Amino acid sequence: MSNVKGQLDTATGQTTKKIEAAFELQETVVRYRSEQRRGLLGAFAHDADTVAQAKERIKVLGGQFRERIEGLGALLVTEKGRAMVAEIQQRESEWTSANDQVFGMIAKNENGPAWALAREKANPLIDRIDVLNNELLDQQRTFLEKSRASADAAYNSTRLMLL
Repeated sequence: MSNVKGQLDTATGQTTKKIEAAFELQETVVRYRSEQRRGLLGAFAHDADTVAQAKERIKVLGGQFRERIEGLGALLVTEKGRAMVAEIQQRESEWTSANDQVFGMIAKNENGPAWALAREKANPLIDRIDVLNNELLDQQRTFLEKSRASADAAYNSTRLMLL
């Protein structure tokens, strides 16, 4: 019975935490993209307040992202998962740099080139983070299913022994 409990604890505790963390990362990436576009649209509308708000919100999101990815990385046990987290961290760092360049161009009223940089450099980085995050989610869902199946099998075996 303790084997069943351990398998259920793994499935419901650790794996679901990883899935939740991966979903939170996805949400943050969506917000990154949204705030960058908000800043760009604010620039084209000559709305300095909207640009400033978007820039500040991206800064806050960056802190949340880094905290969440570090937490997720600490939970992962496979090399593949850790490698994906390392690549996500690298791509996020590159995106942050590109985004700083975008907002630097906006500050110089170079809105067209800022839009092009966002589209050509920043967006592919966010797209890659999305792909990696989806792979992490798939990996964790597979682990969850295996844990459930293993717990079910152990439970059924134990139940048969008791009968």
